[in-house]
Amino acid sequence: MKRRQLILLLGGGSAAAASAGTGAFSSVSADREVSVNVVEDEKAYLGIEGHPDDEGGLQIKNQFAGALSLGLTATVVGPDGEYEAEVETERDDGEIEIEVEIESDDGGGSGFERVDIGLGQRAVVNVDFEGSESVDLELSFSGTVADGGATVDKTRKYTVSEGDDEDGEGAVGGSSEVASDVTMVKFFGSGDKVRILTTENSGGGGGTTGVVDAKLYCEVNDSVTSNDEFESVHVNTDLYPDAFDESLTGDIVGVEIAEFDGVFVAPENGGGRVEPSETETEPFWN
Repeated sequence: MKRRQLILLLGGGSAAAASAGTGAFSSVSADREVSVNVVEDEKAYLGIEGHPDDEGGLQIKNQFAGALSLGLTATVVGPDGEYEAEVETERDDGEIEIEVEIESDDGGGSGFERVDIGLGQRAVVNVDFEGSESVDLELSFSGTVADGGATVDKTRKYTVSEGDDEDGEGAVGGSSEVASDVTMVKFFGSGDKVRILTTENSGGGGGTTGVVDAKLYCEVNDSVTSNDEFESVHVNTDLYPDAFDESLTGDIVGVEIAEFDGVFVAPENGGGRVEPSETETEPFWN
């Protein structure tokens, strides 16, 4: 069984306050009042990134400037009242493992565990589930950073399905394909990032969350290249070239989404919004 592994990045740079869209709330706060958007890649102050080539549950990384005392609350939010979650922590040769076990229970219930994660250290969250249906698991993370005055609060929901390996362990998945909800692609004048949006505004807040299969087109010295295969990327967040392919470099000039005919081509000035009705067929093939 391959359980999708996600990385929860906590901290990084100066601490800041941030909020996510519908269905989730994320924040980091400190002495300074600074606001940033929540992004879902390795450049985030606070974000989630998929690593489909790895096995495991969730991987937490402390990117703050000090040790993090982190509390994890696990709650089965659907089906309501039919399952409970229990949380335990183990340390093995310096590795931190947090086990979330989902069991049948008439009244439901949440599990809680607190763990200390050192500067730059990671912890793995494994989810065990042997039910005959899928359940919705809510994981809430809250904690404080030693000597820094920073705090973190993050809540995410995941769908946990019946195990498909020999051990019967649950498969964790948190992202749905939402190409049909895409309203526009936002290009930035800097040419180094792009947003695929499911919102009516360009901010990325409040829209449908999930992923789309997409290709990114980048230009270097009048030559345009793209990732060979469609890559699953998150919507409503800043996407850099390495989210599509680590070898991609240059200015972003277009985005192709699998469910659409044509390519969303960046405006001539580099920045602006392009809607599905404005896609172009084979714009870089000439």
